[in-house]
Amino acid sequence: MKKKTLILIILSFPITLTLYVFLFVDDIVFEEEIVINGNIDSITMVLNNPSKIDNYMPGVEKYSLIKGDLGKKGAVAEIKINSEGNDIVLEETIIHNKLPNEIKISYKADGVYNIVTHRLEVLSNNKIRIVNIQEFEFNGYMKFLSFFMENALRNQSRVYLDNFKNYIETRVPLENK
Repeated sequence: MKKKTLILIILSFPITLTLYVFLFVDDIVFEEEIVINGNIDSITMVLNNPSKIDNYMPGVEKYSLIKGDLGKKGAVAEIKINSEGNDIVLEETIIHNKLPNEIKISYKADGVYNIVTHRLEVLSNNKIRIVNIQEFEFNGYMKFLSFFMENALRNQSRVYLDNFKNYIETRVPLENK
């Protein structure tokens, strides 16, 4: 009897885990910040020109404006990224651009909707704090995978912030895109 119960528990675990994830796992939201040695104008200039994203975001192969004006509210672009051998296509939409204070952008890919908000705070003439807020919504099979991905998303966000800081401070683009 105990052996059958154990087998039933083992066999039902994947189903229970899947149900738990789909019913109870929420979207992922987190906030990070970084202080950059640069002036607000240079940071705003880079953020207002997203076609230069490949200078600080690894894997970007192509940035194509689909509609609207570059960096303006409502602009839609397609970003092609190669991440560890996987080709990913993101649709980027500028939700609002109130730079030099804030810019809010959405990214859509298969099963993932991400809203990124960058808030800029002037600390001094050459020190700017960027508060980066990431909001992720998942659907389909990506909702299941999101249960295991929060740390990876946080780490990747940190890499992007560090790359952005390095690019602003040195103006040296990433070598391996």
